[in-house]
Amino acid sequence: MNEIGDIRYTAVVNGEDQHSLWTEGRPLPAGWAEVGFTGTRDECLAEIDRIWPDILPRSVRDALSPCPLPPPSSPLSSLPSPSKPGGG
Repeated sequence: MNEIGDIRYTAVVNGEDQHSLWTEGRPLPAGWAEVGFTGTRDECLAEIDRIWPDILPRSVRDALSPCPLPPPSSPLSSLPSPSKPGGG
């Protein structure tokens, strides 16, 4: 039986860009993939902290991000800007 300090882990990520660690050699759950880093628990957690600065799931980040403006050559870019209340 392994001592806790002897267990090796791998950093993993899912489709929502959420990261975790998983015991090395165990099959990954559906929807998770290795990120290419294996080490001790503390090493994997440090790597996850480094590569995952925004812990919001991807779908939430996408919903909160502002809509991009159309490119200058887009037909939408020729539309007049909305007028401001009060004639400004």
